[in-house]
Amino acid sequence: MAVTDDGPDGKSPIGTVPIGRMATTEDVANVAEFLAGESSSFLPGEDLLMTGRSSN
Repeated sequence: MAVTDDGPDGKSPIGTVPIGRMATTEDVANVAEFLAGESSSFLPGEDLLMTGRSSN
């Protein structure tokens, strides 16, 4: 299965992402590295949404 930026309706969601791009594997790896490191020690049990946009 090919990975695309298209949403379920076949349209690109890029226009709805304030950052203006989809996440890269490097973006996800950076978050994983942060969570695995000492810098995240004050974030016990948190859910981080990597949406590239503000949440409501």
